[in-house]
Amino acid sequence: MDFDFSVWILQMANFLLLVFILSKLFWKPASEYMNKRAKYIADSLNEAEAKKKEAERLLTEYEEKIRGYEDEARAILTRAEKQGLEKRERITAQAKEEARSLKSQADWEIKQNKLQVEEDLKKQVAELAVLAASKIISENMDAELNRALVEKFLDKVGEVNVH
Repeated sequence: MDFDFSVWILQMANFLLLVFILSKLFWKPASEYMNKRAKYIADSLNEAEAKKKEAERLLTEYEEKIRGYEDEARAILTRAEKQGLEKRERITAQAKEEARSLKSQADWEIKQNKLQVEEDLKKQVAELAVLAASKIISENMDAELNRALVEKFLDKVGEVNVH
């Protein structure tokens, strides 16, 4: 096989012509496509970065809101507990006041009953004294002696009732 320099030059010229034609026809569109693809990838990365930052910002914002809601919930619970304690104290004070009032009413009723019993006892004693006096009178004793006996009896009954 012989090397033919003229064939080699023609083949080289054909090759260079083919490269030139392909570069004119296809290099510019391929280059534009590659540039567009590179720009699309860069834009996608930038957009992804922006979305990541936005997501982080939203996460931080939501965490702050959650902390705020937790604080608000604690405040509501504290307020409810305080109101419950105040209500318990009011109810306790009211119950104590009612108990004092009932005790006072019961003491007054006991005192009134005691006074009524004493009054009834005095009436019975007076009736007995009158009965005793009438018995004494019926036996015909002297009036001075009768009066002394009745007064002595009434004094003794008065001493018993006073104590």
